[in-house]
Amino acid sequence: MVKLTLWDLRCPSCTHGVIKVFVDNLEEFQRTWFSKGISKAERERYLRSKSGEIVTDYPGKKEELNIVQRDSQSKIIRYHNYFRKNAWVEIINAYGCKSKAHFDMLNIHIRYISFKNKFYKIASFDAMGCCRYYEGLRNINNWGNPFLLLSIKDKEYDRLSDIEQRQVTRELSEFRNDAVKSFVWYTLKEYNTIDELLNEASKRKVLNVDELHILTSDILGELG
Repeated sequence: MVKLTLWDLRCPSCTHGVIKVFVDNLEEFQRTWFSKGISKAERERYLRSKSGEIVTDYPGKKEELNIVQRDSQSKIIRYHNYFRKNAWVEIINAYGCKSKAHFDMLNIHIRYISFKNKFYKIASFDAMGCCRYYEGLRNINNWGNPFLLLSIKDKEYDRLSDIEQRQVTRELSEFRNDAVKSFVWYTLKEYNTIDELLNEASKRKVLNVDELHILTSDILGELG
């Protein structure tokens, strides 16, 4: 796997930080990420790091913050998947404001991995029949980091003003063909030892509320 440490667009505008994610195929990630309207400056920093230079999206040039990091010895130690039907999931923005998302079918994929002698819990997700609730049912969004692939049937709805959207009554069935999928693996937890990793992997098979917040954080981003 490849580790990416990128500027975190979920952070409040008065601060800055980075997000650590993992991908299986760097070229596939690059094609998809570049297609999401990434700025020229971001592309240049990424490509310089990809070519071997130490480049960071955070002040300083620490190697552990290098945008693109590879480890040919990285391993998937444990993995499992689970799904939820007709799931209401709490989602949260950078300021702690909460909303809810609904998924007819939510598939969550969990991996426990080693990477550069560190141990991580990472996850990705895909879902069908998705929407969010804020003063009514609305289309699912990707207002944070551009790491989500959306397939939305009623795109005209997003062109309405906020006031106009509030005046439209929609039913869950209208979203049954809408889909969302993450094309990165989000970092949920880092372990000090492999024993800590194995202990949790053997006991807990589903994500807790805080982990679900991380996994879905790019739906709302900073202000959504």
